[in-house]
Amino acid sequence: SAESGAHGIKFQYRNLKNSYASNKGEEIGDEIIKSEITRNYLAPSTISSLVKEAKNLGLKVGISFFSVKDIDDFTSLDSFDFFKIPSVEFQNKALRNTLLNTGKDVLLSTGCQNENEIREVINDLLSKKNWTLLHCISNYPLAIRNSKLGYLNHLSKICGRRVGYSSHDEYWENCLIAATLGASII
Repeated sequence: SAESGAHGIKFQYRNLKNSYASNKGEEIGDEIIKSEITRNYLAPSTISSLVKEAKNLGLKVGISFFSVKDIDDFTSLDSFDFFKIPSVEFQNKALRNTLLNTGKDVLLSTGCQNENEIREVINDLLSKKNWTLLHCISNYPLAIRNSKLGYLNHLSKICGRRVGYSSHDEYWENCLIAATLGASII
């Protein structure tokens, strides 16, 4: 990432015991998601080690959490430069407030929300300065024809600030188009 000129990197963390302790794969697709998450799991100590390496390379480092409880697996949040709230947790007010109260930038992915839900959260965020909404379509991978990138401009209008794009794209073209449409973060 550093060699390519990227500004930063982001990790994604969820405590497997908290997330799947009672989940027996009863929802469609759970067995696929659980196996992928388990296969790609990084322990907090590994993430902390990689954060140091990324910082040494001049990268900003962020992390996504799925619950407030998962934050407790880290001894400190000081080494992170920003946080991202996944779209599935967009309405998780406790998680949102915990991360916003660090004073660091918080990116909020809108993928699983309808416009009324997005507007409700925007109203809740108006007194805070350190947040950015990210347009997102929660398909993996996202087909280029389903990206709805025109929503970037609308999202910027309803929140009155810059927005970004949370890419789940298989190819790079959507990211380029999102940037030309004003996405300040990809």
